[in-house]
Amino acid sequence: INSVQAQTYRDFEVLVIDDGSTDATEQVMRRYQVPVRYIRQQNGGVAVARNRGIAESRGRYVAFLDADDTWLPHKLERQINALNQQPQPRACYSAFTVVDADLNPIGISRSQRQGSALEDLLTRGNVVATPSTVICERALFELVGGFDPALSQCADWNMWVRLAAQTEFLY
Repeated sequence: INSVQAQTYRDFEVLVIDDGSTDATEQVMRRYQVPVRYIRQQNGGVAVARNRGIAESRGRYVAFLDADDTWLPHKLERQINALNQQPQPRACYSAFTVVDADLNPIGISRSQRQGSALEDLLTRGNVVATPSTVICERALFELVGGFDPALSQCADWNMWVRLAAQTEFLY
């Protein structure tokens, strides 16, 4: 949450979807104010939690940040600017820094685009890698039907394929 609040792009809301956690999440969330909204639900899995966040969101774009990830301060600004400069793509993903258990950087993971996002996703696997790099128009999630809760793994890759069938992804 702190890394979102440190963004140089300031027009955002933060939705924390607590998917039935048994830790102190609710207590920790009490220290945050608007634009942070805390939503607790019965455990339904990551796809259900992501779908709830999309449904509760109000903005044009949706971005994801998993609990074990952080964003660099210019992430949203750079991705929003890139999407605004090229009107056709309605989704964007980025490289990310891989860290060790002590949060020391050990490398940067970059996509090696060879074709369109759809071609790469179908022939090379999940080139997007982590949902925490993605920003996408909310309307596209509604168009393709949300994350599939029946998939215990690869729900994100499945979503990127369905989105890439509707729009090109910027990288």
